Amino acid sequence: MPEKITVLKDKILIICWTSLSELIIDPHKAWERLKRLSGGRKTPVFKATVFSIILAGLLNFIGTSLVRTEIDFIEGVKSGITVMFTLFISVYISSFINLITLENQTKKNVSLSETFNFTALLYSLSFLIYALEPILSIVFFYKAFLLYTFYIAWIGTECFMEIQTEHRAVFTSVCGISVLLTPIVINKILTLLMPGLI
Repeated sequence: MPEKITVLKDKILIICWTSLSELIIDPHKAWERLKRLSGGRKTPVFKATVFSIILAGLLNFIGTSLVRTEIDFIEGVKSGITVMFTLFISVYISSFINLITLENQTKKNVSLSETFNFTALLYSLSFLIYALEPILSIVFFYKAFLLYTFYIAWIGTECFMEIQTEHRAVFTSVCGISVLLTPIVINKILTLLMPGLI
């Protein structure tokens, strides 16, 4: 019996992680699927998020090491670690910002785990962009693709969070801005605190 439960949990984790990727391609379908999984609130988003952050750091490490004229693993390690730290801290800070915003708007107590799940899933595009940053950096406007996060958030507020129409615009804007700007701020702070790392 426990073996069956473990298999089921692993299957849900895989579905959750693939939904992170699908949020970029078809947000509406992905949000609806995530909503159906255990009511959309108990999906193993934390594990999927950690896996995505580690993968983003590894891909960034490989990309940074290989895009230079000479292979430089030291720079790759520095860049990969910075990406992992930046994304992990940013997800939590953004979650708190979004939680406070939603509580102020709705005047209701909101679950932090619910807001964390939504925010972590919103970072799906950021995980991809930061993972491929060494390659994408040859195109100077590559971070403009992150603006698509606003659309993912807009669909998610309806399908996943079920926020009332009058609150969706403000909450979507705050979510999008927090997801876009928090990693930049965290990266700057890490630069000041650990200049040798970056």
